[in-house]
Amino acid sequence: MFKLVCKAQNYAWGKKGLDSLVGQIHAKSKPEEVTDETCFAEFWMGDHPNGPSMVKIDSQDEVIKGLIANDEFMAQNEGKTIAITELFKLNAQKFLGEKYLERFVPQDPKLATSLTFLFKVLSVRTALSIQAHPNKELAEKLHVEFPDKYKDANHKPEIAVALVDDFLACYGFASAEQMKINLEQNPVLGQIFALAPEADLPNE
Repeated sequence: MFKLVCKAQNYAWGKKGLDSLVGQIHAKSKPEEVTDETCFAEFWMGDHPNGPSMVKIDSQDEVIKGLIANDEFMAQNEGKTIAITELFKLNAQKFLGEKYLERFVPQDPKLATSLTFLFKVLSVRTALSIQAHPNKELAEKLHVEFPDKYKDANHKPEIAVALVDDFLACYGFASAEQMKINLEQNPVLGQIFALAPEADLPNE
């Protein structure tokens, strides 16, 4: 088993310091980066270009040496901390697995050396920003047109698993009736967003 050096994301909505589970995890490898005022929102494990997991190559580490089993690769990368994608390129069958390759590569050849998912741990202090995730076809188009904003060509289906009892996740939109009540209760918003006549409210 490899020891991964993973990326912590310091988004403003994350819990701070060691109050954050992400901060606690990050402190295991980089304690000097965890301060009481630093937000730790997400801990990424994967090969996303904005924060790929890394592996330190040490020929004295018998576990790593045995798993990589390539003396030339070890010598070339001795002392370096490399992205896990380099291991996928070295031996995809070993580090991604035959079943993975058989299932996903026919759909997308790029997955021969990359993961289909990004595993995250979230530690939430305030509401997250609203997100709109494109489907696969649109994601590919946006990645070509705006690569600075859409870093990869994958869609973003998500699965959330609560690790604590007080985590609340919401999705979708309130009903038109509830939106109307909210606007009526907040006059400033009511001035910005015109209220539709009652008869014009959609049923769903």
